[in-house]
Amino acid sequence: MLFKMAPPCLWPVVSGRLPSASSHSLKYFYTGISEPSQGQPHFVVLGFVDSQAFVHYDSNSRRMKPRVSWMEKVGKEDPQYWERETQASYVQEQASRQGLETLRDRYNQSKEPPEVTVRGKTEVEDGMETHVCRLDGFYPREINASWTRDGEVWEEETFHGSLAPNADGTYHSWLSIRIDPKERGRYRCHVEHDGLQEPLDLKMGRFLPSVSLCGASSGLPSVLFSQPSWGASRISASCWDSSLDSD
Repeated sequence: MLFKMAPPCLWPVVSGRLPSASSHSLKYFYTGISEPSQGQPHFVVLGFVDSQAFVHYDSNSRRMKPRVSWMEKVGKEDPQYWERETQASYVQEQASRQGLETLRDRYNQSKEPPEVTVRGKTEVEDGMETHVCRLDGFYPREINASWTRDGEVWEEETFHGSLAPNADGTYHSWLSIRIDPKERGRYRCHVEHDGLQEPLDLKMGRFLPSVSLCGASSGLPSVLFSQPSWGASRISASCWDSSLDSD
């Protein structure tokens, strides 16, 4: 699981006034990066007096160092100064790591592939079929799902449901299509998502030829009576061969 902040967040953690005849500001900025590029530190500290950077620490060197010449004499006057500052910055580095882990876990900043299923039913009135492709448990939110016919995007007689969040921070959606059962083999539910290594194409399962054959006496699955979840007013009967859901 990966979490990336772009641009990196800056947290000003110290801000004060330097004792002087005139007014000055002292600030430290901590920057944490969860996915640094090669060679880039994942944590940086910069100290500023007014607008001038005077000290620097990063997770590569793990040493607090002066950025201006007048800070070099501090080490001579206080031999433990740089060691103390280094240790303090290292503690903040560890806190930054833990903070990024918390953000990643709390906001689910990972790539979760969708669970995709294709189900369908036969309309008793006219013999046409309605198929629903359901996508669940995916993150991030962006997903490209469509029906294709012979490999080309097909919009006729299709309907896209709303994209909505789940309780765990992932998302779900669905899309349906109404087809002539004679052309069932030409259609696929095509899905592209960052959580998938490659696009997914699910074919439609094969319906049993006659609803009247469904039942315990024939040894076949029972008739399923259900109210379609997308809001159709009529109740339809369907018989589904679950062994042929998808490839």
